Amino acid sequence: MQNELDIIKTSAGLTEGTRRTYTYTYKRLMELIDFTPISNISEKRVLKLITESDIPVNSQNGMLSVVILIRRSNDTSVDLILKYKDGKQRKLMTEDKREKNIILEQTLPSYETYANYIDELYKAKEWKSYIINYLLFKYGVRNLDLDLIITRDKSVVSKINNKDSQVNYLYITPSNKYISWIRNKYKTVNSYGRKTLSITAKKFINAVNEFLQNDYFEKPLLDVGELSVGHTIRSMTYNQIGEGGIYKMLFAHHKSKGDINALKKLSTTRGHDLSTAMGYYDISNT
Repeated sequence: MQNELDIIKTSAGLTEGTRRTYTYTYKRLMELIDFTPISNISEKRVLKLITESDIPVNSQNGMLSVVILIRRSNDTSVDLILKYKDGKQRKLMTEDKREKNIILEQTLPSYETYANYIDELYKAKEWKSYIINYLLFKYGVRNLDLDLIITRDKSVVSKINNKDSQVNYLYITPSNKYISWIRNKYKTVNSYGRKTLSITAKKFINAVNEFLQNDYFEKPLLDVGELSVGHTIRSMTYNQIGEGGIYKMLFAHHKSKGDINALKKLSTTRGHDLSTAMGYYDISNT
């Protein structure tokens, strides 16, 4: 029987982000089931412990996914859990999503409010917050995309051309007329590959230069560990709505305008197709 954490670390088809999430979920699950090996506990028992806990529905679903992965790897039955996930659990998650979307429709800021918030950050010379919120608002990206290095160093070009690079950059070009945003590390990079954008907005270019200041060659935008990226970014967004809230707001705005091209562009920049966006981020889809 394989070590359960090793299963998570070595299973094919899992992204590094999913492995980290599963590892964290597994540790929470161990506390819930008194550190009994998942493959040694009956399906009925583990299902009861998870679904009758006060853990949020989405977190329960994550735990069930970890249980299925481990039990399958150790050739242990999962039929009962699969039946629950495809039936009652799916209904619970749909209802949970519907309730959250109703709340979001009432609490998310308007597109105009967020644009004004970003302008105020610029006026206040809050350069880091401005850069973060501008990129989230303009391009609808995820937190990981903002785990990047800002640089003027020309040698970054050779690093950028390295197909194995896993570093994101904001490269201030010698002319200072545009900034090249190179994303080598984001959630769906294995499906969509490196993404490069040229940003010509004068305020943004000025903010990036001001942020770099005397650190002439390069400087990380966030300078925190990867596990702290999400918390750090959320704390700098309007009312702490986070990148997910911003993306849902953008999606709702463009949909209300009937601007399908804007929705497609937003989806492409984020790194998924429009149907995925409609399924996960359309808060009117209740």
